[in-house]
Amino acid sequence: MKQLSIIAVALLSSLCSGRGALPPVLLEPIIVDAFDALVGFTHAGDGSGRNFLVEQRGRILILENKSILPTPFLDIESKLVAESDIPDFGPPFGKYDERGLLSLAFHPDYASDGAPGEGKFYVYYSAPSQVAGSDSKSIIAEYRVSAANPNLADPNSGRILLEIEQPQFNHNGGQMAFGSEDRFLYIGIGDGGSSNDNNVGHTGGDANQPNGVLGNAQDKTKLLGKILRIDVLGTNGPGGNYGIPVSNPFVGNASGHREEIFATGVRNPWRFSFDRGGPSQRLFCADVGQGLVEEIDLIVPGGNYGWRIKEGNLDFDATAPNPDDDPLLAPIAQYAHGGQNVDGLMSIGDSVTGGYVYRGLCNPNLRGIYLFADWGTFGNVGQSGTLLALTEAGGGFQLEQMTVIGGNPIGEHIYAFGEDEDGEVYVLTKKSLNPVPDVPDGSIFRIREAGSGLAVELAPEIDNTIYSESALSNGAGDWIFVGRTGFSAATAIRRALLQFDVAAALTPGAVIESAALTLVADRTRQPSSLTGLHRVLTKWGEGNSDAGAPGGNGTAAQAGDATWTHRIFDTDNWNADGGDFVATASSSQTVTGDGPYTWAAPGMVADVQHWIDSAENFGWILIGDELATKTAKRFVSKDGPVAANHPKLTLQYSGAIHLGNRDKWLRQFFAEGVDIADASDDDRDNLDALVEYAFGTNPLAANDAETVVKLDGNGDQFTLSFRRDIAADDLIYRLRVSSDLLNWTTILEIVGTATPTGAGFLSEEDIPGTTKYKLVTGRDPGNVSAQATRFLHVEIERIQP
Repeated sequence: MKQLSIIAVALLSSLCSGRGALPPVLLEPIIVDAFDALVGFTHAGDGSGRNFLVEQRGRILILENKSILPTPFLDIESKLVAESDIPDFGPPFGKYDERGLLSLAFHPDYASDGAPGEGKFYVYYSAPSQVAGSDSKSIIAEYRVSAANPNLADPNSGRILLEIEQPQFNHNGGQMAFGSEDRFLYIGIGDGGSSNDNNVGHTGGDANQPNGVLGNAQDKTKLLGKILRIDVLGTNGPGGNYGIPVSNPFVGNASGHREEIFATGVRNPWRFSFDRGGPSQRLFCADVGQGLVEEIDLIVPGGNYGWRIKEGNLDFDATAPNPDDDPLLAPIAQYAHGGQNVDGLMSIGDSVTGGYVYRGLCNPNLRGIYLFADWGTFGNVGQSGTLLALTEAGGGFQLEQMTVIGGNPIGEHIYAFGEDEDGEVYVLTKKSLNPVPDVPDGSIFRIREAGSGLAVELAPEIDNTIYSESALSNGAGDWIFVGRTGFSAATAIRRALLQFDVAAALTPGAVIESAALTLVADRTRQPSSLTGLHRVLTKWGEGNSDAGAPGGNGTAAQAGDATWTHRIFDTDNWNADGGDFVATASSSQTVTGDGPYTWAAPGMVADVQHWIDSAENFGWILIGDELATKTAKRFVSKDGPVAANHPKLTLQYSGAIHLGNRDKWLRQFFAEGVDIADASDDDRDNLDALVEYAFGTNPLAANDAETVVKLDGNGDQFTLSFRRDIAADDLIYRLRVSSDLLNWTTILEIVGTATPTGAGFLSEEDIPGTTKYKLVTGRDPGNVSAQATRFLHVEIERIQP
């Protein structure tokens, strides 16, 4: 008799806390002011933990453990429209461009050995055009990873799939993503640029931009203004370099409509994404409006979203034709531009940036919420990016402006969002419009729930003043000084140094929510001078020098002091006189008369987070107005006589979130705080919850045991294959055999994340479409023909990792 049984040995575990309303969030700095212009952030789905960053001017960078690898994964800047062709709009806007390397998508089988899509990824970029009247052309190309190095692409492997001429430089769209279920490549293409979709190069348009014309977005014979869907491994498309799925809505039409089209009537789809955990393959798309509203659409096959007939729900050009009498689909959410009063809509910014439905594990109160943003007002950083959210209830969506620690708008333009392999969502920001700024000003932040209530107040561990008259200091003095003095000291410069021991107060993994430095000024020369706080880049010291009162002239430096030329007197010099520090101020404050002043800005949060994560903490240097005379300010130091006036750094933070492997599995199906017993079987499929966890199946939907465990007879021996979670450090898998159901012999065992062992171990293989699970096969070493009965079972035991 041949029999398979599955036995589960159950243990208990628990989770705590529950889901509440839309919470306040913080932007956790990952890397700040290090990029020219980031427009994309994605992962390869290979379980490596790497994230891939798309720079607008042609580089793909790898982010690993909060650090950028020194060599780009791929650099195709030479293929792009030239940097010299970037439009310059003059003051106050400067250079601005919507072309470049705009998107990156990895094939779903990128990490599957032997699969047709293994090692393949796809890019969307803007290249020079040789066609008269075209500004540029959009190219979708395939590349492969290097066979020798997973952190490098093969730059010679490029294969162009599709080229689309662009009449103007803007409205390129550029987003690409593979369908979460159909595995086809979706591509967002703008209407060709200019404005109103009625200029030269737009169907029916000309230089006078007339009303009543069709435009590109409504012209189904063109790819502009559409969402496309292609099969990157097929060959039945024009030119044979890609395929057209037979289920595309216009396949086989007799009207000349392009069969690549999935949806029509979009103006400039600036980022779309699939909801990885919601109803079947929902595609959320942010479509940038013309002059009044911004919209979010749910993209469906054959859907027409109205542009240029409609802008959102509003009539844009009611005289524009709709040749096929398509129903025009309304957005699921819309908002008005800043300063516009439109039908009672919320008024924000002027350009939408699409994001993601949050399906991560670290922010339970954000699960199922679509996180997106307004990019910000063109050319005005003061009217900058605003984080937004769509919550779904009762069959509809509600638009909300998020509460962000530090303020919302956030003070920087929001160029794009990113999602890592665990479903955590990131925000890509930039301070300026120029894609090639003189100083990098692009940053990455991770969205985190705030409101932990944890706070700490720190006094400086050391502080000091350095004086431009060289070997002077005031390490033990009652004051620190900034700015330029008046005539009594020959207009010399003073700079203050402060360092706080955050490592003594916070454990590794803490996430800084806000940072505020308070200093008390008690003597000033002239009012209203801007004083900036800059992160110091190297170690400096505090000795026993004390200039006494009033202290502004300093005194001779003592051993260990910092001076203008020495970071540690008199053995170690600064690399540059006056201190080594980041040129961009982390925060600035205008100091007028006497009294307390507080510096608080996202840059300071990034500094403190850097000190925690890297253990390289050299504090800040305070720099005042050094151009004008008589701008010097005096602040009380840590050695001042009144403790209440000492410098203080106030930090709000949350503790690190560490989820076990089983907790991550649970949160795919249950809200935060919900646990289930290992022996439970809520879906009544005869697979206990422990077995469902071990095999990675859904505990709320019935699963056939044969889909995860397969028994096969081969001559005189049995083989049995089962799924194994390679990250499950809390499980033991055993394959056991018996002839009488009383005496069992273990022939294969896997303890935690170790490799399988035992006389019955045959193989462990990849499973297409996943990197988290492997297929383990064991073989009964006994001779079945010599025994009347033989039993095999897989036993799962949960242990403490």
